Amino acid sequence: HIKPWSICSDAERIDYNNGLTFTPTYDKLFDQGFISFEDDGTILVSPYISPYNIKRLGIIPGKKYEILGIERRKNYLEYHRKTIFKK
Repeated sequence: HIKPWSICSDAERIDYNNGLTFTPTYDKLFDQGFISFEDDGTILVSPYISPYNIKRLGIIPGKKYEILGIERRKNYLEYHRKTIFKK
């Protein structure tokens, strides 16, 4: 879930727009706020990840990803950036 299950309304919990598919590593990074995404799909990388680990994980800061249905996910992504992402 983009907006965590524990704080979602019942409708948000079952809204398929409140989800992104990641590998387990990137899912953990996202859930813990070490990565997030802008409304255009650009990845945001927390300053709490060392340059060594950014390289090791293959993260390319500023890379723009195609996120299917991003228009319907913007509210959830905004929530994630404002409350979960570690700035």
